[in-house]
Parts: sequence; C-alpha cells; structure tokens
Amino acid sequence: MRWNPDRSFKSASEALIFIRDKFLIPHQERLWFPSESGLLLPRAGPPFIFRGEPGGFETTIATRNRPGTFEGLCEEDRIALDRLLSSLCKRLMLPRDYSLNEVNAKAFLQHYGLPTELIDFTWWHTTALTFAVKDNAELGRICIIPVGQNVMPTPLADLSQHPWAHRAQMQQAVGVIMPPGCEDLKSPSARRRFNLTWIEFPISCKDCEFLRQKREELLSLAGDSSAGFLRHHIIEYVEANGKFSPSLTEWILDRIPMTPRYYRVQHLEPPHVVITNPSPSRPWWKWHF
Repeated sequence: MRWNPDRSFKSASEALIFIRDKFLIPHQERLWFPSESGLLLPRAGPPFIFRGEPGGFETTIATRNRPGTFEGLCEEDRIALDRLLSSLCKRLMLPRDYSLNEVNAKAFLQHYGLPTELIDFTWWHTTALTFAVKDNAELGRICIIPVGQNVMPTPLADLSQHPWAHRAQMQQAVGVIMPPGCEDLKSPSARRRFNLTWIEFPISCKDCEFLRQKREELLSLAGDSSAGFLRHHIIEYVEANGKFSPSLTEWILDRIPMTPRYYRVQHLEPPHVVITNPSPSRPWWKWHF
C-alpha cells in the first residue's frame, strides 16, 4: 500500500503558508532534553520541529537503520566501525574537553558524516523547506512533530545550541531518537503516537533556483571551525589502534574526507631534508574504553 501524506498542496509556497498559519505558534512549551548526567530535564522552547525531505521515499528512518548504509562492509568491518563509533562517542563525552552527553555526542558524529540512530530535524520551517527542495526530485515533503506535549518525551539533541557543531547552529538542527516500534516516521505507529503531520508538494524549477544558494550555504563546511575535529580524532584512533580494512577505509572516506597528518621540517642537509611526523597532541589518550 502506497504511503500517503496528511495534506497535499499544489506548490511549495502553499505548503509554507499552511505551516506558517498552523504551526508557527509564538508561545513556548516545556521540552525535554538530556542533561550531562543523561536524565531528561525540561526546558522552554518552540512547540514544533520540522524535517524536510526531497523525493517520494516510502520510509523515513535513521541513517544507521537504512539498508544501504553499510553496503560493502563485512561483519568484521561492522564490528570495527561500531568500536570506532563507541570510542569517538566516549571521547566526546570526556569532561576535560568536549563534555557532551551521549545524545549530543551522537548528534555531533551524525552531523559530520557518521550514521547514528538520530533523525535530523530543525527548529525553522524555512530550513526544512530548503532541504525538501532538490533539483532531481519531483516531490518535496515536510514532517512536523509537536515536541512540547507528547504523551512520552523522546530524547532530543538540540544542535542549534551545540558548542562544537557550528554548521548545525546555522541550520538550527535538532536530532530525534525515536523509541522502539516507532523508528519509521512514516509508520502508522509513529504517526499516531507522536501526532505527526506530513505534507507534500510538487517541486518546480523556480523553487530549485530560488532555494539552491540557500541550500548550499546550509550544507557548506566553509568557515566551520568544528568540521575538522571528527577527522582529527579518527586519525588519532587509527594511529593508536592500527589501520582499517580497505573496504572500511573507503566507506569512511566517502563520508569524511581525510587529510594526512603533516610533517615538520627539522633542518636541511643538502640535498636531503630531515623531517619528523608529529605524534598526536595528547598521546596518553587511551582509545580502549
């Protein structure tokens, strides 16, 4: 059976007007966010979050749960990748440095290219619209979740105030972890439990042209001083634990472009140059948590 949206519109502008009139409520509500200890604590915030999708996908699930995410990786690669993700997560939770809780640590990994169980949303409906419009897609979709008064709060990672994810701040990004049985945002169980609203509209060439530059700005890593942190820590992990397999290395490089560790020139002895390869900045880090 084909999946159907809750509302369909003739254009992106009509969809935007509908969202503005129905969901841009000015008051604040009580939202739930994980604290550093992991406990969910209340905080005031807007009552709705938005997700934009280009194309007519039948399901909407977290990157980690998508069938093609780990294509080409054998079981040993998957185990090595899980070990890497766990170590990176714990590295980001160290109190002497990043001091993130587990949900925000996973959000950091996802935002810069690694798959987690979070699903991306944003506080801004215009940002969701920008991500819903893409050149090679005929349809755009936006999902709206009321996050203020859910029957049971689901963990949110508010990347808009994330201290180590500058591009996510620009996107006003939010990460959502859906509970068991509701992993698919298009499933009847998730739509009922969280009172989701899905709207759909055709994408025109004019929409693409109008939003193309804005989309590029939201996705650009230029000027994002946090963009190199994850790459740096993966290089440290490899130096401490050994190389990955060629297939896993290629899989990581497809998502996170790497740069080699630099070499320092010590002195010249013509016709030779004596160099050293600097060790990690904190070689006492132990990656086996």
